[in-house]
Amino acid sequence: MTSRWLATGMVWFLVSIILAIVLTSSTGPAASSSGTAIALTVILAGAAVMATSSIWGQYEQRLGEKTSFSKGKRVEQNRVQRLIQDLSDDEIYELEATLLAQENRHNHNRS
Repeated sequence: MTSRWLATGMVWFLVSIILAIVLTSSTGPAASSSGTAIALTVILAGAAVMATSSIWGQYEQRLGEKTSFSKGKRVEQNRVQRLIQDLSDDEIYELEATLLAQENRHNHNRS
């Protein structure tokens, strides 16, 4: 969590420094017209907002991946249940027969 705050702070600090230099410089783009200064401010602020959004969005995405990884076995069980629900009655009987035959072979080999 601290890395998010650090990255966000760095983005906005750098944008502030750039704007302070450009807006207070006597030879910078803001010296020629106020429209240029406003446009530059809007563009840099928009870039900072997008960067901040990306920083925080990637964290949430990674957090979701960790959660889904830790729930892997539960997801597998749900997947099997969904597969069984999608089978027709004939397919279920065939699956049951196949599983019983495999179990019988396995038990026969152990004896």
